[in-house]
Amino acid sequence: MVRALSAFNARVNASAFGRFFKLEERGSNFTTELKGATATFMTMAYILVRRDILDQTSCFSEVIVTHLICHDTLGCESCHYCRLWRYMLS
Repeated sequence: MVRALSAFNARVNASAFGRFFKLEERGSNFTTELKGATATFMTMAYILVRRDILDQTSCFSEVIVTHLICHDTLGCESCHYCRLWRYMLS
């Protein structure tokens, strides 16, 4: 199983996908990135479903959720929520 997984990662790293994301140059591979993406997605999904986690914080949960969605999907640095987020943290 380990040998097959290593061969798969080597093929992906050598592919156009691996070259585009520079997996080998960054010392990573496809399965490591997939595990990281899955963990990030599951964490965000858990936080979005369990809103009481955000309600226990001192900030407004809607602002935090909207900021996370806006910033992570759009890479937005100058939107209203990003400015509000920076104001709340200062």
